[in-house]
Amino acid sequence: MKRKSIKNKNNFPIPFAFDLFGEIPVSKSEIIIWCEKVARLPADSPRFEWYVNNWCVVDKIRRVKLQHLTLDDYFIHDAANDARY
Repeated sequence: MKRKSIKNKNNFPIPFAFDLFGEIPVSKSEIIIWCEKVARLPADSPRFEWYVNNWCVVDKIRRVKLQHLTLDDYFIHDAANDARY
């Protein structure tokens, strides 16, 4: 099956986010960014590892990357919800 590529504004093909084995790689920094933005949970929190494992954070990041988005594009800045309660 031939893979389709997406074209950006300049009509250049955008490479897929897959690695050599067909997996979508997720870095530790992306997991930390996700937890800070979504759960407002710092990386040094004792609940951090529990949250990552039980809420399938890695799978959620992979789904975002599969839609050809970066985490910056996925998270829209919302000034109203930016303040901590």
